[in-house]
Amino acid sequence: RKVGFMYHYGEGGIKDFDSAREWYSKSAAQGNPSAQTAIGTMYCYGQGVPMDDAMAYSWYLKAAKQGLAVAQLKIAQLYCIRPVTTLFNPRKLANDWYMKAAEQGYAPQQPLYDSYDYDHGTIHDYSEVLKWYLSHSGNLGPLGLYRVGYLYEVGLGVAQDYKKAAVCYLKAAELDHMVAQSRLGYLYEKGLGVQQQDYSASMHWYTQAAKNGDAYAQLSIGILYANGRGVEQDFRKALEWYRRAANRGNVVAQHSMGFFYEMGLGGVAKDLVEATGWYWKAAKQGDVTAKKSIELRSRGSNI
Repeated sequence: RKVGFMYHYGEGGIKDFDSAREWYSKSAAQGNPSAQTAIGTMYCYGQGVPMDDAMAYSWYLKAAKQGLAVAQLKIAQLYCIRPVTTLFNPRKLANDWYMKAAEQGYAPQQPLYDSYDYDHGTIHDYSEVLKWYLSHSGNLGPLGLYRVGYLYEVGLGVAQDYKKAAVCYLKAAELDHMVAQSRLGYLYEKGLGVQQQDYSASMHWYTQAAKNGDAYAQLSIGILYANGRGVEQDFRKALEWYRRAANRGNVVAQHSMGFFYEMGLGGVAKDLVEATGWYWKAAKQGDVTAKKSIELRSRGSNI
């Protein structure tokens, strides 16, 4: 497992996911829960293998059944962030695995879902959730820090406080939490909870989140380039980032792709067929403006 770890994270200057998985697999075959968890992580984040939540879950489960708290925590996070199944109540299952980890003292990530009864559709007291987080403030990991930041940003269970949100997001972002990086980028872009509006800082954090695959951050970078906010206006770069976000299913980016092809922006020729294709993608996700664009174009072709 240690050799796999070295290849996985590039210790010694060599980063090789294939070799890492090979060594992890040898150890995992002998029942090593840490190696099993490591393979799960590779599938969870698409490191040297296609991103596959089901495979990640399968490997995490092997380790979790052996009592490894980290694996139990990761299963809970999978249910919370990217539910691996719709056959059961993912929130309840997340809570079950969180509690298993918590019983071993690995409890910094108590789930936000505790505040909501999805079976009956009733909101519980978010303030109690926040109290739980704050009582473990010294041990909060990136997910817990992000969630406290979110409670402060939105004002759930506490008065809205962008400054406290920014502090929590920064701590989580520095621990490479993708969504926290994206939210911090947003706060800097809007000048909320930070010393001043700062497009450079906004771009920095959006870029970190975008590299980790956050579609909202990719869209936001595109918008900054399209509008010349903090950077020189560049439709080509805007289109590049829109495409990345659109390919990940972001509806606003899909609409923007349609507009760029319709107008011939970003170095592409006007292409109404391509534009309509992107509008359709956005329309299927409920984008009303995209639907109207398609309808207008359809009427025009019938005149």
